[in-house]
Amino acid sequence: MFAEPRRAGHTVASGEWRITRNEPNVLLLDWRRYPDGRTACYLAPHEGEALPAVVDVEVPDPSRVHALLCERHMLDVLAVNGAALAGRPVRAHAASQDFAAVDISGLLATGRNAIVIAGRDVREPVYLLGDFEVAIQPAGEGERPALARRPPAFGNLVEHGMPFYWGAVRYACAATLRAGCAVLDCGATRAG
Repeated sequence: MFAEPRRAGHTVASGEWRITRNEPNVLLLDWRRYPDGRTACYLAPHEGEALPAVVDVEVPDPSRVHALLCERHMLDVLAVNGAALAGRPVRAHAASQDFAAVDISGLLATGRNAIVIAGRDVREPVYLLGDFEVAIQPAGEGERPALARRPPAFGNLVEHGMPFYWGAVRYACAATLRAGCAVLDCGATRAG
């Protein structure tokens, strides 16, 4: 919001704000479905774990999901909708030297998708990266993050579609100033 100028006669006409992520957004996929019908968070006890584990995810628009992020040691045991990830293009990720962002272009479909984890003792979560927002939705006995279709908005980024995002955000707005100067008031802001 633009504050009123401190001197009479100087006004500001505000335009629309654009909020842009500097990095792809992140969807944490921290639940798994096992062949025996159990579903569990990746942190749940894994005694007698039945394999493979499947992470089901609804994808409304596959073109907005660019990569799957995982620990590098998981690349040989992951598949998306039946396609193995081993050998696909991989790039490093700034969050950790242990992370690999795997290109999954063309592997996702609109609707339900299955990410299969076929290795024993693989307890780390996987993530989707892309140009999307995230909503926390009821699921079974708790809540689960899901892909959403809503634009970023001012306020708490966790509440506005970016609960797992770790990059910077850019706010931009075009404004017309009349003669003189004006004060831009972005309201109360804080980092972290």
